[in-house]
Amino acid sequence: MMYPINSHPYSKLVVRAFVIILVSLVIGVLGYHLSENMPWIDALLNASMILGGMGPVNEMHSFEGKLFASFYALYSCFIVLGIISIMLTPAMHIALRKYHMDPDNEPLIKKKKPKAEG
Repeated sequence: MMYPINSHPYSKLVVRAFVIILVSLVIGVLGYHLSENMPWIDALLNASMILGGMGPVNEMHSFEGKLFASFYALYSCFIVLGIISIMLTPAMHIALRKYHMDPDNEPLIKKKKPKAEG
């Protein structure tokens, strides 16, 4: 079945994932800029690296900066796991429907019985 590019069921999930990533990146940039007084570009670099799972680039010097960096790293880990689950939902849904079991615990996809010779 062909869908127009903007009405494909998967496109809504992709847009939702990008919005979550963008909001998380903005939170990180603002947090690094306000807590560590980093220039905007350094705050963006640190937030991007943490969100991508690579780790911080600059060393944190203030108590607030260290506290923010630790909570943002934990938050980023959960966001990445959430994005992965959002992106895998359609594939898992298809797989579960394909191999669904009926209430009698028999698969809906019946195996062909070999013909008896005789």
